[in-house]
Amino acid sequence: MGKKIVFCAGAPDPDLAYLKTISYDMLIGVDAGAKRLVDAGYVLDWAIGDFDSVEKPDSKESIVLPCEKDDTDLQYALMHVLSQENDDDIEEIIILGSLSGGRIDHLICNLWFVYQPRFQKWLTKYHLIEKGNTMRFYEPGEYTLTHDKTKKYLSFIGMTPLKALSLINAKYPLNKANYEYPVSLISNEFLTDTMTFSFEEGLMCVMQTADK
Repeated sequence: MGKKIVFCAGAPDPDLAYLKTISYDMLIGVDAGAKRLVDAGYVLDWAIGDFDSVEKPDSKESIVLPCEKDDTDLQYALMHVLSQENDDDIEEIIILGSLSGGRIDHLICNLWFVYQPRFQKWLTKYHLIEKGNTMRFYEPGEYTLTHDKTKKYLSFIGMTPLKALSLINAKYPLNKANYEYPVSLISNEFLTDTMTFSFEEGLMCVMQTADK
């Protein structure tokens, strides 16, 4: 099994309870996310951020960034930590606190950064998690998803045009559908414990979600 590396960004109310359900190899707090982790009793391997709105908490290692910079705190933290690891050794990159609440521009930034060339080599390893929402990214291929029973809905978000998208064993199936533009196919559902999807061209994120 490869490494599971967890980042907690600064969005309000991250799903810290999720950490109690998994094992992980490294825990990185990013700006306000670092303080939330320490306040909840977690020991950080890294605390990284400009800490302009919160005090930097204790951690094994830390980096204080300038407030004015080209990268967000999360982007810097991801690049700094992941670039020190062997790519083949990384199984999963879990990101908490990047989707919920806070500023909408931060949300959009956290959806799109994975498509930058420097981050794209880890694209299929990112797992963004919030209360009631999980998101993963996919390159062309065929995949089987397992239903998270705490979440009713299944959504397929084409971040680019998509070719030959098929959804099998879903409430609203598709057979080799083409989309010449980015598209959000939301509120689908599992019919059983698993479903299969495939596509031939494009980049896509898949979400399992629940109403609050």
